[in-house]
Formats: sequence, C-alpha cells, structure tokens
Amino acid sequence: MEYFGMSLEGLAFILFLLIGYWTLGISRAKKLPEPIILFILGVALKLFMPGLDLLLLFPFILIALLLLVFDAGAHFVPNKFTPHSLLISEFIIYSIFVNSAFFVLLLHFTFFYKVTFFSMMLSLLLGTMVSACSQFEILRGFKIKRNRLYGLTVQEDHLSNPIVLLISLTILSVITASIKATSMSDTMVMSLSGLLVDVAVGVFLGIMMLSLIVRVFKRKHVAPITVIFTLLCFGLSYALKGYGPISVLVMSLFFHNVSTKEHDMGEFGTFVSNIVYVFVFLAMGILVEWSIVGVIIALAMAAGYLLIRYLLLNLLFRHSMAFLTLDCPKGLALGALACFAAVMDPSLLFAYPLFKLLLMSTVIFFMICTSISYSVNLFGKEIID
Repeated sequence: MEYFGMSLEGLAFILFLLIGYWTLGISRAKKLPEPIILFILGVALKLFMPGLDLLLLFPFILIALLLLVFDAGAHFVPNKFTPHSLLISEFIIYSIFVNSAFFVLLLHFTFFYKVTFFSMMLSLLLGTMVSACSQFEILRGFKIKRNRLYGLTVQEDHLSNPIVLLISLTILSVITASIKATSMSDTMVMSLSGLLVDVAVGVFLGIMMLSLIVRVFKRKHVAPITVIFTLLCFGLSYALKGYGPISVLVMSLFFHNVSTKEHDMGEFGTFVSNIVYVFVFLAMGILVEWSIVGVIIALAMAAGYLLIRYLLLNLLFRHSMAFLTLDCPKGLALGALACFAAVMDPSLLFAYPLFKLLLMSTVIFFMICTSISYSVNLFGKEIID
C-alpha cells in the first residue's frame, strides 16, 4: 500500500524515527541507556512492520555511514595526542589482531574444515569491528571526575573508531572485489587501484573543502558544507571505480589535520548527528534476526573478546584494569558497519550465507557488551570517581 508514492513501511519508519528522536532526548535527560532503548524500538518496528526490508533503507544507511566516517576522522589528530595516545593506539592494534586470531579459530572449528581466504578476511573483519568502543556514549550519562581513567576511556573512543573504520572498510572492499574477480591477483589489483582512487579523491576534495570554508565562507556554514562534500566525495570516488567510504575518511583526516583551528558545526550539525545516531540504532534493531545459533555465537564472541581485552589491558598498563575490561560499549561504528555490510552488496549474502549469520551475531554481541557497560557504570561508577 502506498500513500503519495511512499510505502506504508516507509511512513512507519519515518514515524518511528521521530519517536526515536524524542526518545533520545528523554533518555539523555533521564540518563537511560540510549543505544539499547533505540535498538529495542527498532526491533518493535520490525515486529510492527514485518515487510520492512533493510535494503529499502540503503541510501539512508549509506549517508549515515559516510557522515559517521567523516566525524571519526575529526578525532584522529596526531598534534593533539597525549602521552597515553600511543599506548592506546598500540592496544587497539593488538586487540584487532588478537581478536582476529580468535575468530579464525572460532570459525575454523565451527564452520570451516580448513582456513580459506574468505574465512581469513571475515575473521579480520569481525576482529576489527568488535574492537571499536564508544565510551563517550556511556560516560556522558554519568557525572564522572576527569581523572586518568576517564582520559583513557575517551581516548580509546576517539582513536578506535577511525582505525576500525579504515581497516573494516578496506576489508569489505577486498571481500567485494573477490566476488567480482576471477583470481587472487585480480582481487588485489582491483582493491589497490580502488584504494589509490580513494586517497587521491579524498586529498583533492579535502583541499577544496578547506579552501572553501576558510577563504570563501570564513569558517561559517561548516555543517552543510561538510554534508555536501561528504556526499560529493563518495560519488566522485565511486564514479572513478573507488570504494567511496574510504575516500571520505581520507578527506576528513586531511581536512582536520591540515586545518589549524577547530570548526563549529552549529545547531544543524548537532541535529544531523542526532538523526544519524537514532537512525543507526533503529536500523540495527530492524537488521537483527534472532536465532539460537546466533545467540550462542554472540555469547562466545563476548566471552572471548572480554578475556582478550582483560589480558591486553593488564599486559600494556601493568596493573589490573578490570573496570576498563567491562566498560566496552559498542556504538555507532560497529552499528553502521554491520548495517552497511548487510545491504551494500546482496550478492555477498548469497555467495556467503554464513556472512549474514555472523553479522546477526555481531549485532547481538553489541547488545551484550553495551548492556554490561551500562550496568558497570550504573552500579560501579564510584570505582572511577
């Protein structure tokens, strides 16, 4: 059924998006777990509209991912790194590789008789995605003193997202190329050529964007220009056979590292970021498909991840980091990547049916880790005070 050219499912989603925006304001005022509430709202929308397919929302998922990628690049500015930034970066890199090794073993002993190229890429993708943390979404709900522990959590948030997005998007481009290519060499050539296009387009448009904001608009109207250039960057890169999202990250990194001053996004930027925030978690609720196998895999992922996180934190920081081990919420980066991977190429899901199951498990994993983090911050915040 359609009204004025729009399906009933589309109208229902817009209504739920407005309800989600209203819910976000109440959740922040009452210090409630925003991602979990929005996720549950997305699950309710799917129950209310069983015919709602996430593929119908692909343009919005893509725009949300692109804006998130640009925002992630804003926090990766080496000139503003603290003495702990290098150690945090090492922890993130080690986490990605150790988590990937864990997933190689998990997939090898549960789904594969032998290690294949796809299983390696999929393990590296999952190991990278689960390494992203978004503590700021948790910490802003609690009145926490700005001590050393607070600084570590915020730095992990700022550093993990750009690193995770860059590696995850690169892996997704390789997996997509492997479907179209006829040999391993063709896969590598397509991936490298696309990456070079992304870097060139990102740097070129980063220069244009910086010049336009500084010289023409005198650092005004930053948010609308950011949205326009983000979409332009993706479109140009895609037209030149690049991957797209990686070029946006390159543009953001170039723009924020070359620029000597911070740029105020204003009320429009705040509104857009809130809409993206609500949309991603609603989309995750629509995406998830519950199954016993998926829940078991998610629990195994969470147990392995928390053990690895605890061991690495204690190894690198030389003392017990039990609180930071459990304070590992998963936010927009993981959510946007999961939704984008599920709809970016339908042939990928047909070629590798296991890919969809693991994406569902990753979404459930998000719920487990975020619930643990909120519980720890709610009942144990005196630890970091």
